[in-house]
Amino acid sequence: MSYSVFFDFDGTLLPAGKKQISDRVLKALQEAQARGHKIFLNTGRPFSFVDTDAVRGFCFDGILCGGGYVNVNGKVLLAETMSPEETKSILTHFYGRDTVVLIEGERAVWAAYGDETNSFPPLTDLDEILKICNAEPITKLNVLAYLNKEDLDFIRQYGDPIQRDDVVCTEIMQKGHDKGYLITKTVALLGLDPKKVIAVGDSTNDLAMLKAAPISVVMGQATEQVKQYAKYVTASVEEDGAALLLENLP
Repeated sequence: MSYSVFFDFDGTLLPAGKKQISDRVLKALQEAQARGHKIFLNTGRPFSFVDTDAVRGFCFDGILCGGGYVNVNGKVLLAETMSPEETKSILTHFYGRDTVVLIEGERAVWAAYGDETNSFPPLTDLDEILKICNAEPITKLNVLAYLNKEDLDFIRQYGDPIQRDDVVCTEIMQKGHDKGYLITKTVALLGLDPKKVIAVGDSTNDLAMLKAAPISVVMGQATEQVKQYAKYVTASVEEDGAALLLENLP
């Protein structure tokens, strides 16, 4: 019996502060794949920020990113992006405030209203920022702050905000697009058995995929808010909970 397993990345496969997955997790991924299981990455990161070094060369059966992007064996099966009008409206809303907004594209990530301390090219000129919105397909925006009700209500005109519980940020997806949507689309696109889908996550931005999968697994360090949506709870990411799950698959 083979399963399709969809893993979140940060906090699920990769512990905070670490640069690479552990030996045990790498071995478990490889051995599960060799037994016929399909292993997918379902991450909030944009495709341009998926770090192959972090997974130590492991080849996922597919990579799902940002609520609207699916890449299988180097072939893009889905690339649904926010419209230039949506991204412009949201970015203009935050102009002149002390709030960094990451613009996450398929090919690169920019820090709107950021500075040289960020890991991404900083942009402060609004005209230059809006040019990127016209030129690049934007999969997601990421506001590096928790937002008040007024900001959230404004954003809901253009996208779906998700306030994270593990890091201070608010992800902004296209309306109706989240990790659960990507699982459903991938299962349909690849003709996978929907009854044999496992979703594994640790944070509030994983709730949609936990709800979308018939078998939901949460990492041991997750909050009780997240655990209530899980069918199973494995060990924490620091204790290689992802490996423990895979080692117990048939």
